[in-house]
Amino acid sequence: MSAQQKEIEKKVFKAFCNVGDLPINIDSIENRNPPEPDIVCEVTGIGLLAFELTEIINSDYANNLNKQIYSINILSDYYSTLSMDQKKQFDKLYMNAMIFPRFQEECTMNKRKKVLPIIFEHLLSLDVKFEGITFENTDKYRRILSGIKITRGIFKGPLFDSNFATLFNDPTLPAIISKFNNSGSYKSEHPIHLLGYFDLQTRIPEEILLPSIGNFCEESIQKSKFVKIWIFDFQKGEIVFTYP
Repeated sequence: MSAQQKEIEKKVFKAFCNVGDLPINIDSIENRNPPEPDIVCEVTGIGLLAFELTEIINSDYANNLNKQIYSINILSDYYSTLSMDQKKQFDKLYMNAMIFPRFQEECTMNKRKKVLPIIFEHLLSLDVKFEGITFENTDKYRRILSGIKITRGIFKGPLFDSNFATLFNDPTLPAIISKFNNSGSYKSEHPIHLLGYFDLQTRIPEEILLPSIGNFCEESIQKSKFVKIWIFDFQKGEIVFTYP
């Protein structure tokens, strides 16, 4: 495990300590390496506990989020390379606009970058009041771009954004099952807790999340090395599930 990942896990765990009901000694928190669980800490009145952490995130969600961030960055970078006259014209056209190139999900990062000159050339050709979707269904670029959406409002533009699909299958149960399946490989002298956490991905609504997780934990915890399961929303600082 990288030093960066260890720091992320310690940061998440400290946030968990701040809202949990376990009297954890913050100064006692230590990262550990496999086959030990990720964190060992001292709990007042209990002693040492081990925690295995797992981020709950759909791989498709993560991939698309990375593409979204990359797309926004390359759009901003290309805008900064425009000549002074082009930038002046672009700013006039889109002073109150947000621009959404609708890249195809399967479009690679490299292809997105290569089509930027075409996107900006087209944007510079539009009317100052244009709003809606343009550059749709072009034969040459339809596998890269399904269109460019321009919205206008009371904000200072030009601003860039990128289409981003957010509807994915609930990754919570698969993440927990995966850790249960591997629990036999953990080596620890201390009781082991499992801490699943949401960070990049928005957590699933409780009415969807809780029944499936609760049923699985009830049926499976006795067959694992875990003594307690926690699910934590890192961004909101909330514990959303515990068992038992």
